[in-house]
Amino acid sequence: MEDKIKEAIEELVEQRARILQMLCEGDAIWQPQMIVQAVHEVRSITRIIRLLKGEKDQFGN
Repeated sequence: MEDKIKEAIEELVEQRARILQMLCEGDAIWQPQMIVQAVHEVRSITRIIRLLKGEKDQFGN
């Protein structure tokens, strides 16, 4: 179970990094609403990662 949680965390970290990279690319043209949506997505992913890390720590003890 702990391995599955770790794998899920790694996938979410990669997904978050891809979104942030797209936002930071200089030649990407973003509509303001798309930027807001991407930021909300990153925040949601970060919350999920924190929850999963808490579950992993609790499971490991």
